[in-house]
Amino acid sequence: MNDFLNSLTRWTVRIVLLMVGVAFFLSLLTVACVLAAFWGLRALWAKLTGQPVTPWVMPMRAASSWASMYQRAGSFGGMTGAAAADKEEGGAPFTPAAGSKRGGILSKVAGEVSDVQAREVH
Repeated sequence: MNDFLNSLTRWTVRIVLLMVGVAFFLSLLTVACVLAAFWGLRALWAKLTGQPVTPWVMPMRAASSWASMYQRAGSFGGMTGAAAADKEEGGAPFTPAAGSKRGGILSKVAGEVSDVQAREVH
């Protein structure tokens, strides 16, 4: 009798866990279908009104990125100590080239590039 109750309990737990898993899977599938239908309607409406279909993206401010956190702290890449030593010794701090987006970092390599045509950024 004890063996029968153990088997019955094991099968009951297995069936209940299987039902919970199926319910969880179906709920995730339902949410995915609702999101897909909503995105499809949004894309259809954009096409009908002549607007571009824009993707859904996670909004993030540039100030909240992890790299900007280190740049604000002044310790990105461990260059703070070298810059402070140059200033104390009277050396000129890094000054970017006038009008340069990259601060003159790639000026040595830029002359070697031949398969790219420069264009104005708008």
